[in-house]
Amino acid sequence: MKRWIPVVAAFVLLFSVFIATAQPDLVVTAIDLTPPSPVAGDEVTITATVENVGTDPAGRQFSVRILIDDFPVTTPSIPRLGPGEARTVSATWTAEVGMHTITVVADQPFDRIQEGNERNNTFVATVSVPVSPDAAALLSSIKVAVARFDDRSSSGFVNVGAGVADELIDRLVNSGVRVLERSELEAVMQERGLNPALTSDLATASRLLGADLLIVGAVTKVNVSQASLSLGFFKVSNASVEVSMTARLVNAYTSEIMDSVTASGSEQGTTGFSVDLGRILSLTQPQGGDVCAGGLRTDKPYYSPNETVRIGYKNPGPPKWFGIEIYR
Repeated sequence: MKRWIPVVAAFVLLFSVFIATAQPDLVVTAIDLTPPSPVAGDEVTITATVENVGTDPAGRQFSVRILIDDFPVTTPSIPRLGPGEARTVSATWTAEVGMHTITVVADQPFDRIQEGNERNNTFVATVSVPVSPDAAALLSSIKVAVARFDDRSSSGFVNVGAGVADELIDRLVNSGVRVLERSELEAVMQERGLNPALTSDLATASRLLGADLLIVGAVTKVNVSQASLSLGFFKVSNASVEVSMTARLVNAYTSEIMDSVTASGSEQGTTGFSVDLGRILSLTQPQGGDVCAGGLRTDKPYYSPNETVRIGYKNPGPPKWFGIEIYR
């Protein structure tokens, strides 16, 4: 009977391995765009191919999440998928100028299918969207000035308006627009004694520099919320930001407001983490040492921030009054 024990054990092991590997495995194998090289304004069809490369069927309906620049666009479903089978899902998107990331994740956001490998469900593709040739020809023929945005947010942050204007300038330049240096605009304003609070004066300065259009605006809201989580010697900091702003497009020749927009946005994430080495070292030291064992000493050699330090001094001489000065 004993001679059968190794055989039975090997059979059980092989059966366990078979059960562990006999599972579906959903993989996004491709992302295709139609048209394949979109320009700004094109209606783009995003087609993703999902394949079951496992040995068992995905026997129930599961979802596929499609995101553009980390924002969910749609979550289509696939009813089932047998071993070796592949199906496609799609979404539509109006292309915008810039570099974009398209992410497709199988079996998300609900995670209904138990798979042999849960780490290969994501496929990421990038696409660069330029302006259309007609728009590029038009943009190359005009020159734009961007004024410092007014900061009406009362946030207390420095150079908010200048930072927004500089970010806008960078994006316009990357889109093929000819943009004046903001310093040139401000220099002309100062030389001519023009008032930067008046749109008409900003338009005058822009026109003197050869600009056709002027962009002015204001930051109306900046809310920053910070929080931190401390887990002993490990600390994680998070922040969330809400921003609202307005902008106006002005004809530099007539000072006429041609268009205006209002926009709001928010973002949050981890801003940093820190490891308290003093805390780690203090945890390795014996606690409650005798601080009156002779001379000036503390109960341990390492401390973490905000931790109470016990200090003691044993006078080796005869009893009398004495003082101790501690510098840090």
